[in-house]
Amino acid sequence: VHLLEENGISVICTTADSIEEVYTNIRLLGTIVGKEAEAETVVTEARVKKIILKLIDEKILPENLTPKDMGNVMKHLPKLVYADVEKEEPETLKALAENGGKTIATVAAKVARKIVVGE
Repeated sequence: VHLLEENGISVICTTADSIEEVYTNIRLLGTIVGKEAEAETVVTEARVKKIILKLIDEKILPENLTPKDMGNVMKHLPKLVYADVEKEEPETLKALAENGGKTIATVAAKVARKIVVGE
């Protein structure tokens, strides 16, 4: 779990001791997934590629990325994607509410893995 979080991937664990808690967890997960779907509209592959290329141009990332570089990618990517969304699409960021940063980081991680690792 710690490795996932260190790489910008949000993790949520739930437990339930009653049917009421199961329903509470389902509602929570629905809220999280809804925000993630909204974040996916602004954290596009083009936006993530643009930022990765900027990091390569600035010599922060190597030119030929490999899966081993994902830690370094995720060290820089979430903050830069968030700043780009904040600059270009502030209304969407407001709609994501207080968990916007984590949601954007989660989606950015998925898109970056697709670009770098090919998943």
